[in-house]
Amino acid sequence: MKRVLCGVLSLIVCSQSASTLSAATKLSASDEKLVRMVQCEDNLRRIGLAITLYANDHNDKTPPDLGTLAASGDLDMTAFVCPSVANAVPNDWKEMKPEDRTAWVNAHTDYVYVSPGKAPMDLMTNPDAILAYDRDDDHGSDGMHVLFADSHVEFFPIAAARKRFGKTVGTEHKTSRVAPAAGKFSQAPLMPLDQAKGLVVKDDINTYSIALHAFQLDVGRYPTTAEGLKALIQKPAKATGWKSAYIEKIRQDPWGHPYQYVSPGAGGEDFTVTSAGPDGKPSTADDIK
Repeated sequence: MKRVLCGVLSLIVCSQSASTLSAATKLSASDEKLVRMVQCEDNLRRIGLAITLYANDHNDKTPPDLGTLAASGDLDMTAFVCPSVANAVPNDWKEMKPEDRTAWVNAHTDYVYVSPGKAPMDLMTNPDAILAYDRDDDHGSDGMHVLFADSHVEFFPIAAARKRFGKTVGTEHKTSRVAPAAGKFSQAPLMPLDQAKGLVVKDDINTYSIALHAFQLDVGRYPTTAEGLKALIQKPAKATGWKSAYIEKIRQDPWGHPYQYVSPGAGGEDFTVTSAGPDGKPSTADDIK
């Protein structure tokens, strides 16, 4: 069965305003929600990388728990708490003993870890193999992020996640949360809005790239520039081998502009997918590829 790809944040990004706020301007509710969602996704991606590095140093076995990743201090403890909920980390976490960092993360993390002591390469033979995911209440009723064994992250509505991965996904291993307290516990600062939107663009471009490669495997070529990204959801006139949609939908970038697709790329690449960036003007300094 062909897998129809969707961006990690597709359910959130589609509802965002195209306006860009200055750093000095208070974020709108929708923009703040976007930043928190992106930062949560980035947390899980960093955890996935840390799990891979740990396995490389420990006979190809994943760590016994997430707290073990915090012991060295290399991974900021804020990576273990979801920025969408009121959960704070100790201000002095860098000075904590390794065993205390481990214990704190295991007691208070917002992420559920499900693959301890496994070989990452064995896990990756199963496309549904996962390492960790959000608690089911991290983002209210919107859904949950899932970290796959290959370290990519996807966002699912709660019902879809449970249908695919099991009825109890997101409910296991509930941990306690710590409220911010002056001088003792603080929440992680939110990343700048444009940085969050830039990460969304990178994720979208990666999603499009995977879909374009799948198109090429079926059709024997990439869509032409004229066919564009639309070829991923609607069969072009001359596309023998095209079977079904390769992506859920064609979205605009977080600033409300269409992604630019060219094949072949100007540098000889098979194709390029580009966001015109905040200014909405192609071929300017703020373009994102």
